[in-house]
Amino acid sequence: MKSRELTREDVLTFCKRVQYEDELLNSRASIVLILNGLMAIAVAATPNLPVEARIAGAVFMVAINVFWIPSAIRARHYIKVLIKLIRESPHTPIEEEVRFGTFKFRRWNCPMNFMCLWVPMLFIAGWVMGILLAARYL
Repeated sequence: MKSRELTREDVLTFCKRVQYEDELLNSRASIVLILNGLMAIAVAATPNLPVEARIAGAVFMVAINVFWIPSAIRARHYIKVLIKLIRESPHTPIEEEVRFGTFKFRRWNCPMNFMCLWVPMLFIAGWVMGILLAARYL
């Protein structure tokens, strides 16, 4: 669909869809962050936990984070496509134009990139280091 073919109603529908997808992405990111935090607390706060259980928990969290990244990238791409269509439309609402014109992010420091890529990669690195440290005690 070309952006010049969009009606005002289409643009407003796309704006609502962007908001919905962004909220969904943030909710899912929150779940991943909470799971990482709870597992970290469970591993750190239980000194009697066997090394095998620590490694199993860390492997589980690495898997969660590895599966999260592609899912988040697809969602981010979908949101960006919708935003591009909205921006190119002559019917872009004024609040969207203000938002697009106010916030300028480079590709690497975009908030979506931070939550979709950087935070999970840091968690993966932390969990892998934990696995390597725990493996020394096997």
